[in-house]
Amino acid sequence: MSREMSRQEELFFAQKLAAEPTLAAFLNNQVTNGQNFMQQAAKLYVCERCESGALAHGSGYACPHCGYKSNTRNTRVRDFIKGGYWR
Repeated sequence: MSREMSRQEELFFAQKLAAEPTLAAFLNNQVTNGQNFMQQAAKLYVCERCESGALAHGSGYACPHCGYKSNTRNTRVRDFIKGGYWR
């Protein structure tokens, strides 16, 4: 299902995800191989330290922005924006 980004999603991706080259390369690779950008971006995790997008790593996630590694997977970008944690 295709849809447009809400203004909040657009701002979040512009500020947090697009500024990080590792995440931009990951999302670009996914889209190049036929994946839906919105689905892939919404599935990313949110770093609990710097609130940037983070990539799954082992049983947790790793943040390419601040280098933080967590052993648990908690908040995804989709839930972070819908929950109103980011404004």
